[in-house]
Amino acid sequence: MDNSLNYLFITVLSYPFIALYNADAASFRTSQNSRLPMVIALGSNILNILENFVFVFTLSLGVDCQII
Repeated sequence: MDNSLNYLFITVLSYPFIALYNADAASFRTSQNSRLPMVIALGSNILNILENFVFVFTLSLGVDCQII
């Protein structure tokens, strides 16, 4: 149960950033610029994969880094 609460807390922290991205992506798409949101999403996915590799596999920190 403790691990699930830690995961829920970490997930809740990302909600405001997801909302900001969706609002910005919608405004760019309405101004006929759909390439920029796609590039941002691609960059953030690549960054996520690299950070997962560094923190989980290289530093053996796992999902919860015990920082929170």
